Amino acid sequence: MGEQTKEYKTIKVRKLGYALGGEITGVDFAKPISDETIAEIRAAWLDNLIAVFPNAVMTPEEHIAFSKRFYDLAYTPGLLPRFMHPDHPEIFMVSNIPRDGKPSELRHTARTWHSDQSFMQEPCIAAMLHCQQTPQVGGDTMFTNMYMAYEALSDKMKEVLSGMKAVHNYGAIRSFVHSNTMSNDELDSLKAAVHPVVRTHPETGRKALYVSEGMTERFDGMTVEESLPLLRFLWRHSTQPAFTYRHSWKPKDMIFWDNRCTMHLAPPDYDIDHMERPENHRHMFRTTLGNQAVV
Repeated sequence: MGEQTKEYKTIKVRKLGYALGGEITGVDFAKPISDETIAEIRAAWLDNLIAVFPNAVMTPEEHIAFSKRFYDLAYTPGLLPRFMHPDHPEIFMVSNIPRDGKPSELRHTARTWHSDQSFMQEPCIAAMLHCQQTPQVGGDTMFTNMYMAYEALSDKMKEVLSGMKAVHNYGAIRSFVHSNTMSNDELDSLKAAVHPVVRTHPETGRKALYVSEGMTERFDGMTVEESLPLLRFLWRHSTQPAFTYRHSWKPKDMIFWDNRCTMHLAPPDYDIDHMERPENHRHMFRTTLGNQAVV
């Protein structure tokens, strides 16, 4: 067994990137999954930050049931209800496919680095994204390791950030506002939250940076103008190539990511000017897992 592959009793894990990412094989989602296998998947996931299940053939019911083996499903305020799966409201459909002859309201979502729901007082723990359809070229997702981002900072910078907090605001999202058609009531349900700039992962005990270009507006107690120089440094620092993994999707791939120590981004790496064309359609099913206070 090479160092890039780790064999458990019931699964095998192949390392996908230097910074993060493990491909898990040996799971049949159509059959009962043992507690032992779930425990091994959890261990591999915590170790690799994101778990990739290639060719994960599953029904929406199996997707939901598998998600619940790890955490309760999370409440996500403000998600457009028309993008919930018509038969399974636990599943949010992340799609650029036009609806009712109009461009999808989600066609440009996730264009900036972010950790899901950081605008909430208790953000979600994780997500599972199951690929239904991907563009013929592109449609990738990028992930970055926020443990490494923190650990690579100088001791002095760690000292500066210790104890600092930042304001995370849904309205700060740069990637969504130009395609957003949410009502005022929907927007009002999304309140800003204040979180530590450095958070401690409750299961691993490791420290990770917790600021993002997508949702961090400013440092608590400071103006936006005062905050931006340091925030911009942290955004660039945390997304440098050495900390990232880029996944090229194939239909039926599923990725299970940890929002407490990663960020992700969907780059515009395909023909986004013609999303109405079938060769550019990108359609995903997502479950959102657990809500947990940031510490």
